[in-house]
Formats: sequence, C-alpha cells, structure tokens
Amino acid sequence: MCAETALEQKRMARHNMLLACKIHDLPITLLSGSLNEISEVQLATDSASTSATMDIYEREAQLVIDYSELKEELMSLHNEKDIETRMEKMKESISSLEEMLHRTTPPNLKALEKMREVKDKLQEVSDEKNIPSGQEGSPLSCLPVEKKQFDKLR
Repeated sequence: MCAETALEQKRMARHNMLLACKIHDLPITLLSGSLNEISEVQLATDSASTSATMDIYEREAQLVIDYSELKEELMSLHNEKDIETRMEKMKESISSLEEMLHRTTPPNLKALEKMREVKDKLQEVSDEKNIPSGQEGSPLSCLPVEKKQFDKLR
C-alpha cells in the first residue's frame, strides 16, 4: 500500500470519528475549530468530488483536539495495537455494565404505594384510639379506658 493511500485512509477514519462525535453530540474539547465545520463526505470518483473531499479533510486538519482531559494511561498508548486492545477492554466493560443493568429488577412501585396506604391507615386508627406514642405494644393499650383506670387503682 502506498503512503498516499494510507494517508487517505487515516484522514477518512479521522473524519468518520469526528462526524460520529458531531452526530451523537459528544462533548469533544477543541483547542481550535468547531465540530460544526464537519460535513459528510460523499464518496465518488470524479475529480470535482475528490477536490471537495480534500477541502473537507484540509479544514478538518485545522481542528486541534484537546487531549489533556484523558487519563495518563490512555495518553501513554502510542501504537495502534495497544489502542485497539484498550478499546476492546473498554467495550467489554461497557457490555458487562449494560448486561448488569438489564438484569436489575425495577422496584415494585405498586407494593411501595400499598405499603404507604397501610401505614397511613395504621396511623389513622392509632389517632382515632388516642393511643399515646410508645403505648402501642402495651397489653393495656387494647383495653377500654375504664379498665385501665381500675387496674391502676389496684
């Protein structure tokens, strides 16, 4: 493969990544330029189209991406094989997390609502019976007031 073809492939790969970032509205920090300058490239063989494509690639070459926010371990990756290996690990990690999210059971909201209703009814009953707080568990709490008075006198 000649150097010119390899360079063309690298430019196209960069273009496709930048276009994907623009389409998916990914937050890419640029030191110069804007993702709005990215436009789709129509593949064709005529010279006018090739010239337009080269113009797009030249504009995109002016875009400078700020890599300072990347972790040091990612900044230290230099050869393509290491980058691909790291990307595969990241994809596996993402897949694992997505799988875990899909397996997670959502909370039963109807059961929670029913529990609230039961607590509210219990509170209403407690309020109607005028049961002082802390007396609910007492054996005397279910006896009529007169019986309680009588037992206190004994």
